[in-house]
Amino acid sequence: MRTKRAIARIHRKVANQRDDFQHKLTAGWVAKYGLIATEALKVKNMTARGGSRKAGLNRAMLDVGIGDILRKLAYKAAEAGTRLVEVPTSKVKPSQTCPLCLRQEKKLLSQRVHQCPCGCEMPRDQAAALVMLRWALDPWEPGGGEGLTGPVELRNPDHAAIAVGRG
Repeated sequence: MRTKRAIARIHRKVANQRDDFQHKLTAGWVAKYGLIATEALKVKNMTARGGSRKAGLNRAMLDVGIGDILRKLAYKAAEAGTRLVEVPTSKVKPSQTCPLCLRQEKKLLSQRVHQCPCGCEMPRDQAAALVMLRWALDPWEPGGGEGLTGPVELRNPDHAAIAVGRG
C-alpha cells in the first residue's frame, strides 16, 4: 500500500511538472508572437497503434503532451488576441514545398536539407516553418503557385511570428 502511494505521488509530480512546462511554454509564445502557425495535427491518429516503427514517435508525443499544448495554446491565443492559424498540412505539405516559389517536390524523410531549382537552400524544418508562416499570412490553393499578395497587418507590429510543428 505504501509503495502504491509513493508511485502515485511520483506520477502526480511528473504530471504537474508537465502541466507547468506546457503553461509556461504556451504563455511565452502568446506573449512574444502576434501570429502563431501550427500544423493541423491529428494527435490521436499519430499515436495510434503501429507496432515498433511508431513506438518512439508515440512515446515522444505522449511524453510532451502535444495535444494539451495545442489546447492550451488555442485558449491562451484567443484570450490574448494572438492570431493562431492551423495549417492544413495534408493540403499545403510544408515539408515538401519550397518557401520561395511554392514548388512541391516529394522528399524522403532522410533528406534534411531543402534544395529547390529556384535556388532556395536551407534546413528542411526551417523551410517547412516558412511555408506554414507564408500560408498563415496569405492562404493559397496548393498547386496554384501564387504567393503573397501584399502586406499583412498583425495584431501588434512589434510582435513576430512563429511556426510550431513536429520538427
